[in-house]
Amino acid sequence: MAKDKKRRKKRKPWVRRWWLEGVIRAVQEPFVLRQLQRAIQASNARFDAATSPEEKDWLADSEGEVVEGMLGMAFIACQLDITSVVSSCQKLHEFMPQLGPRPSRADLMVKNNPPVVATKHSKVAAIDGVANYFKHQDEWPADWTKLKPSSRAFGTAEVVKALGVKADGYGVMTGFTTIVGHSQYEGVLELREIVLNWARKLKTEYEEKMERRKLLPEAQEGEDEECDLS
Repeated sequence: MAKDKKRRKKRKPWVRRWWLEGVIRAVQEPFVLRQLQRAIQASNARFDAATSPEEKDWLADSEGEVVEGMLGMAFIACQLDITSVVSSCQKLHEFMPQLGPRPSRADLMVKNNPPVVATKHSKVAAIDGVANYFKHQDEWPADWTKLKPSSRAFGTAEVVKALGVKADGYGVMTGFTTIVGHSQYEGVLELREIVLNWARKLKTEYEEKMERRKLLPEAQEGEDEECDLS
């Protein structure tokens, strides 16, 4: 029956505001990033405490791997927020077809955030690319030219190569430095700030669009509106 295929529920006008605010709520509190920040600071302290050139040489490798891993997890944490923001925006289009066609992830990641210096990639797209690189680099061939152009890995490689990442070396560190403009790796919260600023601008853009289309009416006592939540 039609009712089984499409369930409809009564909601007051403020529910659309709740959906809109979900674009900001998608960016989680930085509990994980703060723990990663502390771990990187501890690694830096161990290196700084070294007293001999030999010890520093050894720690440069061992602690470098630690920082690379912590930074990689920071990028993944931010990627999860990016995915949540994208999903929240796409749901606005599902709930309110008046907003137009549902945008793709790629479309949203290039909106309302500047490109990384000397690249064509937005900072949010770069964060997403470095996260994918960290997760999947071990699956790639040592020679990146052997990646198939039709593969997702090829697209990721193109992004991180534009950030200065090479097949050998600490790629996540390089990506971080290029995106934020410095190599103070404990500054992982700056990655979140990039994502949060992007989410805020997207929310503002959607709010203006919804107001123009009168999709954010003033709630009046006893007033209900019908919204498709199927």
